[in-house]
Amino acid sequence: MPCDFLQHPMWKDHDYALTQVFYPQTPIEIGDYFLSLFLQEDVRFKICKNCGRYFAVMGKSKREYCTRIVENSRTLRTCMNIGAARLYNSTRAQHPARKAYMKVYKTLNSRMRANRMTKEAFTLWSAEARKKRDDCIAERITLEQFQEWLSSH
Repeated sequence: MPCDFLQHPMWKDHDYALTQVFYPQTPIEIGDYFLSLFLQEDVRFKICKNCGRYFAVMGKSKREYCTRIVENSRTLRTCMNIGAARLYNSTRAQHPARKAYMKVYKTLNSRMRANRMTKEAFTLWSAEARKKRDDCIAERITLEQFQEWLSSH
């Protein structure tokens, strides 16, 4: 005959929970305990490609950077932020047309911020320059033609 002991009048007015209790005898046992928890939760460790320290990864994550704040960083950037920016810049700067575009873009952007160029003129130039850059990457125009266009604007 099934018996639900929580329905017994003696237990009815109390909340109960089961919990694990751990009484370590040595520091090694503490390490073993945490290792077993990591294995149960599918936690893996990787080495951060920015700072070179270990960090925990849950599940099937492809993360390569940790979330620690980078030392000597005035802006409190994390390894993940720096790694993402580094990856973005490395892939963007591979083609010579991208390099030429970014050089002129930074020059004109600084002129706009210094009020030596209007924002509207910069926006129009930027849109046209992106089209020309993409044409150069797709080889519809040559790199020399693109660089000549950049220098004329």
